[in-house]
Amino acid sequence: MTFRYVGGAFGVAVLGSLLAGHHAATPVDAFMDGLTTVLLVSAAVTATGAALTAAALPRRDAPTAIGPARP
Repeated sequence: MTFRYVGGAFGVAVLGSLLAGHHAATPVDAFMDGLTTVLLVSAAVTATGAALTAAALPRRDAPTAIGPARP
């Protein structure tokens, strides 16, 4: 739970900074540019987390602590 709360706080801070850090001719353009960046960063973080989770999962054919895998 600690990692969840800390990650949430840092995520909001970092993504908020990315959103607020864009400047353009109009506020709408700045918001849209910032939002595009935030969504791309969020997608990259999500894809990286999914890949790491998939790599950490045990394979189906790997024996478990209980015994060999079932056919």
